[in-house]
Amino acid sequence: MTKQRVGRNVLDVNLYDDLTTRKKAAEDVSSRGLGKPAKEKEAKKVPLTVTIPPELLERARNAVYWSHGLTLAKIVEQGLIKEIDRLEKANGKPFPDREGNELVVGRRQS
Repeated sequence: MTKQRVGRNVLDVNLYDDLTTRKKAAEDVSSRGLGKPAKEKEAKKVPLTVTIPPELLERARNAVYWSHGLTLAKIVEQGLIKEIDRLEKANGKPFPDREGNELVVGRRQS
């Protein structure tokens, strides 16, 4: 009886001939935090679904493709940090907590 593998081995990344497969394997390895010391692993993250113009998505994909080590998630995270910092600076201080009040989800009702 053989053991089933949970994910790819870090060493397998160099064995792929196809560039796309290699890139996906490298993203898989980095997304699981393999090869990083424990203190460098990032805090738990939560999924976020947004709708953006197709042209913006293509620009982001091009940037990721041509920038070693960059991911779409990292672009979004950095962009949110920069914009929230700008909004808080304009506000004069960080925004207060919502105190348990959740944002309304779904389409806006006119």
